[in-house]
This record gives sequence, C-alpha cells and structure tokens, in this order.
Amino acid sequence: MAVILQAAWDVLRQHGLAGFNTNRIAARAGVSIGTLYGYFPNKQSILIALARQLLQGDGQAVLSALQADATVPPTGDACDDPVRRIVRVLFARHSAEPRLRRALLSVYLGAGLADDDDAQVRAQIAAIASHPRGPLVGHALSEAQLFVISRAVLGIARGLVEDAQTLPASQGALEDEAVRLVHSYLTLAVG
Repeated sequence: MAVILQAAWDVLRQHGLAGFNTNRIAARAGVSIGTLYGYFPNKQSILIALARQLLQGDGQAVLSALQADATVPPTGDACDDPVRRIVRVLFARHSAEPRLRRALLSVYLGAGLADDDDAQVRAQIAAIASHPRGPLVGHALSEAQLFVISRAVLGIARGLVEDAQTLPASQGALEDEAVRLVHSYLTLAVG
C-alpha cells in the first residue's frame, strides 16, 4: 500500500487533480490496476488517504517540535520560544506544496470528513496544552480561549495555502506577527 500512496503523491505533484487517475498511479507504482483496486476502491479513496497522511504529518511535526525540546535546556534564544517553534512548524507545513494541500483538503472536507479534521486539531491542541515546556505552561486558559487562539494561528497557517501567491508580507514577518499575536493574547488572557 505504501508504494501505491507514494506513486499517488508523485502523480498528484506531476499532473494535479485534473490528471490524477488510477491508471497513472498503478503504472507509477509498478502494480496492476487490480492490485491498486484491492487497496483502494477509487481515486477519491486514494486522495482521502493522502489527505490523512498530510494531516497526520502535521500533527507529528508539531509533537516532534515539542518533544525534541523537552530534552534540551533553554538557551535564551528566540528559537527556545515554544510559541515560535509551533508557529514555525505549522507555517512550514502549510507553505510546502500549497497547491497539493489545497486540493487534498478540498477533497477531504468535501467527503464529509470535517469532524475527523477537527478531532486531529483538538488532539494537537491537547498535546500542546499539556506539554511541560509548551507555550501554555502557567496559563490557565478556558476552553473558549484555547479555541480562539489555536484557531487564530491555524487560520493564519491555512491562509498561507489559500493566499500563497498574494501574501502581504514575507513568511518571516507573518511568523513574527503570529508569535506576537499569541504572546499578546496569552498575556491578556491571564491578566
């Protein structure tokens, strides 16, 4: 199955949604069309599997950024800021191949999987909120506050996908502003 999904990524990158079909995927994977259909009943199921991989990768990237930090003592550098690390990871993930991300999430959400997406976002937020050196240490946020600030940052990251060609500033400047937004919100929320 992994070889089929890798081939599907390759076909999607090369041909976009318009040229994405099971014959191309099977040929690229070096499997028969029957073998492909043994794993995936249609091309939409492949696209959904790719979207799930993408979203799981987002969650793993955020968790990796937090877990790697747990064993390293702080140096006082700006990169020690857990807010910046999380924002940077989210921005990097959303900036990489925005055309593919947009296409995959369109199919995923169009298939009625918004609840699955929401569950993944909630799991990431819970991991961030409970991390001993995460950005929320010492901040007792209500559910509403946690929802607002997390969705604000995620909305900016998703904006990198939607507005990739017309960003109002460099990604670094947008990262700085998102970090400032979170810190300001956290300061006001607990003040």
